[in-house]
Amino acid sequence: MSERINVLLVEDNPADSLFVQEILPEAGYAILSAKTLDEASAALRKNDVEIILLDLSLPDGIGLQTLLMMTVAAKKTPIVILTGLDDEDTALQAVKLGAQDYIRKKELNESLLVRSINYAIERVRSSEALRASAMQASDAEGKLRMALDASQTGVWYFDFANGRMEIDEQSRLILGLSEETPFSHELLFDMVHPEDRERIEHFATLPLQDLYEVAADYKVISADGKIKNISSAGKMFFDEQGEPVRLAGTFRDVTEQKIEADRAHRLALLEQREDFMATLTHDLKTPLIAANWILQAIADKQVGPVTEDQTKLLLQLRDTNRRLLSMIQNLIELYRFEKDVRSVVFENQVRISDVVNSCIDDVRIFADFHHIDLTCSIPSGLSPITADSNAIRRVIQNLLDNAIKFTPASGRISIKVEESPQALSIHVADTGPGIAQEEQERLFRRFAQGKTGRTYTPGTGLGLYLCKQIVEAHQGVIECHSVQGCGATFSVRLPRKRLRAKGARKE
Repeated sequence: MSERINVLLVEDNPADSLFVQEILPEAGYAILSAKTLDEASAALRKNDVEIILLDLSLPDGIGLQTLLMMTVAAKKTPIVILTGLDDEDTALQAVKLGAQDYIRKKELNESLLVRSINYAIERVRSSEALRASAMQASDAEGKLRMALDASQTGVWYFDFANGRMEIDEQSRLILGLSEETPFSHELLFDMVHPEDRERIEHFATLPLQDLYEVAADYKVISADGKIKNISSAGKMFFDEQGEPVRLAGTFRDVTEQKIEADRAHRLALLEQREDFMATLTHDLKTPLIAANWILQAIADKQVGPVTEDQTKLLLQLRDTNRRLLSMIQNLIELYRFEKDVRSVVFENQVRISDVVNSCIDDVRIFADFHHIDLTCSIPSGLSPITADSNAIRRVIQNLLDNAIKFTPASGRISIKVEESPQALSIHVADTGPGIAQEEQERLFRRFAQGKTGRTYTPGTGLGLYLCKQIVEAHQGVIECHSVQGCGATFSVRLPRKRLRAKGARKE
């Protein structure tokens, strides 16, 4: 971005304000902040502001009233609405009242916000350029010329004196026409996609009085055979006697925006499906937990005598349910983590020794059941670190679960903690079948699973992927070292001093 754009953020929610203020400076914008309409008006009087990001709910204004009051203070400065509501009607009404765009806060991200700001600024600049050029078009032989930049908007006009339609160079680029190709409105109609042709040709049959302002979105088949989405708008100009002189307007290639809108729609459908799966997964936990309580009670002979063989079968069922619960928990936590990275909550003075020992206590009964020797080495006086204890616990739990799953009877699992002035490291080693080199390269990918002898999570390929997301959120590193047939060691390295993680919260 060659010039630094001043953005006025009018937002009274500290969390939403902080998020915007974190992402926009990285994209080259200067941020001015206000919490009320009065503060915003004062900022506009003191500073050159090119765009306003406006929350519709403020202490001194609410809903569309906020927009109307801000419009008066902003004059011609474009406004983009930030709304926490899912009220489509209110959002569309805001656009009708002058807002350039609106963004739901739950969908807010850097890419969407930057694109919306750029489009809003370009639309206003293009609109101002069109009005300025139109004022100079009083002469019958004058041509409407517009100075356009990154908006890639072309200019066209129809002169009623000679019945000719002309377009500029940018319009020819959009339509794929060379400078030598003669242009006419008949040629344009021929290029309109058959699906839209009847609707567009209808404009030619309308009385001139109905063409005071025209706008249409349609597809064309350009001269090079590409199908493009065009957004066109025009306005009629009259002479002193009220007779029409010319109809002038703009062409815009909105193919990319249309693709982006379709992609956003598909993503919304995918998110709805993800929400459903998250709810379903969460609801599966309760019956599995209840079943484990019943299996344990029967195995403990609380409801009557059982044989040793029956006890072993019951405990095997319990282990299977436990792995299903671990898989479900991975799915739930991965969904929550990917949906909102701020679900990672950093705490001061986290004692990794306590976290590791708690995880070992949880899995020792399963290691003993499978006759696996489980050892732990933690240096005394281990210094605490800043971390999300629950998230780190999930990492260690996943690594231990995998080690138990793939270590044969009478095998060994060791967990070792080491520290240095810069970092703290956790190593989980097993004597299982090991991992082939070609499979190690894909271990931490989403849904990755091994081909021979190992499936690295209980059925989903998400456990190690979740571990990687959590460790990287802590600005750490997770690695695997293994030789096939000689076991595997997973190492987690967490820095002692953590740079501020974008979007993460601190308690």
